[in-house]
Amino acid sequence: EVLQCSSAWNPLVIDQAECRGLLKSLRASYFSRNSSRSKWHMPQAFNQVSAIDVHLMDGERSVHDQSDTEDDQELRPISMAIVSPMREFSRGWRSFAKVSE
Repeated sequence: EVLQCSSAWNPLVIDQAECRGLLKSLRASYFSRNSSRSKWHMPQAFNQVSAIDVHLMDGERSVHDQSDTEDDQELRPISMAIVSPMREFSRGWRSFAKVSE
C-alpha cells in the first residue's frame, strides 16, 4: 500500500481544512466515553516523517468566552471549539506518536 511507504509522508502537508477536521476529531476523542485514541491506526511509515508543513486553522471563539454571567459557569458543557489550534495540534501530535509506536 502506498501509505506504508515513507515517501508518501515526506513532507507531510496538512492544509487548513484538513487541520480543522483533524483537530475536531481529536478534540472529540478526548472527551468521548466510547472513543479511544488507540483506535487511530497510523501506518508505520508515519513514524518516519522528517518534514511537516501545517497550515493551522484559525482559532475559534469559545462559547465560554461569550458568557458574561457567572451563573452560566455551573453546568456548562465542555467546549468543542478549537481556541488554540497550535496547542491542540501539539497535543494531538503527541497522541499520534504514542499510538504509532
